[in-house]
Amino acid sequence: MTALPRQLLFIAALVATALICLAVAPFMRQVSGALGPTVITSQSPLLAVIVMLIALFLATGIGMLVGRTSNASVGMFVVGFGLAVLSLNLAPLQEIAFHGKLPPVVFSLAVWSGLILLMSILMFRVCGPIPQIRVLPGEPVPDPLRSQSALQSCACGLIVLPIVWIIARTPADGQTLAAVTIGGTLVGLAGRLVAPSVQPVLLFASPCAAGFLGALWGWFEAGTATQLANNYVLRELLPLSYPMPLDYVAGSLMGVSIGIGWSQSFLEDESQQST
Repeated sequence: MTALPRQLLFIAALVATALICLAVAPFMRQVSGALGPTVITSQSPLLAVIVMLIALFLATGIGMLVGRTSNASVGMFVVGFGLAVLSLNLAPLQEIAFHGKLPPVVFSLAVWSGLILLMSILMFRVCGPIPQIRVLPGEPVPDPLRSQSALQSCACGLIVLPIVWIIARTPADGQTLAAVTIGGTLVGLAGRLVAPSVQPVLLFASPCAAGFLGALWGWFEAGTATQLANNYVLRELLPLSYPMPLDYVAGSLMGVSIGIGWSQSFLEDESQQST
């Protein structure tokens, strides 16, 4: 596919995934009437989970279609963009803090980390390996799931936590999503530089998994439900508690994709210098 049709397909895919994911929002209405921020705390959790999985399935299918014309990383970005649009239309931390529902956020992040990993495995299986990632002649191809290189790359996901701590100074939707996306970009860049010959299958889920650890820490620090509300009003919660699950999910998918693309310029510069 030539450049123009590929770009048009990419734009159309972004619009389609955004509309599909936005259709989930009404099913995430809370008892208070606000939308979101988790399916677990919605008025009808089972229905919300089913609708979310259907939307994720459709968005992933669209991402695979785009990924087949470019690469798996672009396909993951398409899915992340749709979820980012949904995230920006949901209630922020306030809805959680005033109802003492921080544990569902932690649980949701654990589940989402597994879903992203499954999505990444399927995306790379359908779209194939990223062609820019090559193994040196004579070297074995590292396993993208179990090799030491893959695990070293995955460990870079922890980079997202200090970035969120620094940038997310308020629980505003745009700020938390931006913080995770910037952190995810640095994760993608660092993960590729640390392990340049491994396909980044694990890397996409690593910022979300790190977000689970950060949210777990924030939950322990927040205390009881009453203390959670008071700490929210006084802005004494850990910044790691500010991003909601979809912030971490969308930011991980988009940020890591951007970081992987960005890393290519660094690796090309290194190869040119070595020659």
